[in-house]
Amino acid sequence: MATLIITEKASQARDLRAALGARYGQILPAEGHLLRLAEPEEVNSAWKTWSWRPIAIGKAR
Repeated sequence: MATLIITEKASQARDLRAALGARYGQILPAEGHLLRLAEPEEVNSAWKTWSWRPIAIGKAR
């Protein structure tokens, strides 16, 4: 079974290749952004709109 190791930087891929050789399969650097933050509504549709009202910061109830 082939293994793919993805590194954050080209220098990391180069260092891993030097240390591990070819016995672990492909070692490749990532190019560009692999992840992004999800918008609140992508996680929960109820979070699309919100208000400061239900947030009780600094108020004694």
